[in-house]
Amino acid sequence: PTLFFYSIMVDIDLDSFPLETGWNLTCDGDLMADFPPRSYIDPTEEILLVYDDVNYYAECLFVIVDTAEDGICCSNGLGSYNITILDDANYTLLAIGNDGQFGAGKQEYFRVEDSILTL
Repeated sequence: PTLFFYSIMVDIDLDSFPLETGWNLTCDGDLMADFPPRSYIDPTEEILLVYDDVNYYAECLFVIVDTAEDGICCSNGLGSYNITILDDANYTLLAIGNDGQFGAGKQEYFRVEDSILTL
């Protein structure tokens, strides 16, 4: 059988205190990205990263934390995040979004194949 590969795009807008925010992305037990708190200094920095060659059967976990336990919205700015699974033509197959209100942290578990099956 042919094994298809997809991309995962992580897009994060930080609040006014970016030093408090950290995140990581793991797929099939492999750490794809790890940015602990204190990784970001500039509150205007837009985080937009794309991870290619994620296989169809991948099971992924996105974790975001805020050391002040107030998320990235709303009392200290209007931060948010989006995780998007894209096919090879950059067509969006799944989008997971959050308005930044998550307290100390939030976990988003997703499987690439589930995004394909829900179309």
